[in-house]
Amino acid sequence: MKTREVEGCCPISVVIPALNEEEEIGECLESMHQQSFPYFEVIVADNGSTDATASIARMHGAHVIEERERGIARARQAGFEAARGEIIASTDADTVVPANWISQIHHAFTEDPTLCAVFGPFHLKRGSSPDPRINRLIPYLERLVTSYHRGTTALGLPQFSGTNFAVRKGVFFQTGGFRSPKDGHYYRRSEDIQLGLKLHRAGKVRFLESLAVCTSARKINRDLWKIPISNVPDYFSFFVRNGEV
Repeated sequence: MKTREVEGCCPISVVIPALNEEEEIGECLESMHQQSFPYFEVIVADNGSTDATASIARMHGAHVIEERERGIARARQAGFEAARGEIIASTDADTVVPANWISQIHHAFTEDPTLCAVFGPFHLKRGSSPDPRINRLIPYLERLVTSYHRGTTALGLPQFSGTNFAVRKGVFFQTGGFRSPKDGHYYRRSEDIQLGLKLHRAGKVRFLESLAVCTSARKINRDLWKIPISNVPDYFSFFVRNGEV
């Protein structure tokens, strides 16, 4: 995968954080090779992998940077800081994007110069959860998450998923990115949600339902019911106190 440029610049940068993703990242990068929009670069932010993640990424033509301080917010931030594009798109190493993914992103920002960010839903790879019961629920979980994205956007509380969004570079850095603008600390969790809320306060954020990707359900198991409960303190901080974590 070679970075292609227009008049000396790279219009879109795609950032992929990765930690020991040798089993998944190849399929993700293959989907980048299939993009119909040709002018983009791919940056893999290696977060201290001890397997073949970095070498696989280089073999696929990605630009690999290292962020040895562990943490998803640190890895994403490092990748965004290395990006040359005026638009930065985000996805994950266990995610496959459709051939028109970058094209849709480019069109959305070109069509609306006032747009700060765009994000889309995600589908779950069939059979990718370690729990067979969760695998049977995947179609229902997808619909639930998409409805949640629609609803929170309508309420003015867009809920980004780090696996599928894009932002104007200038606005990203203006808001501090995955770091607190108050004291500069990296977000400890829910870094994508916190970024989405900051960007909404900065300008227009659009939920584009056709901008769908397919990601793994490997981290979803029988403890699924605990996720909303464990996130209650975060949501109280975000939505009631307008705070950060």
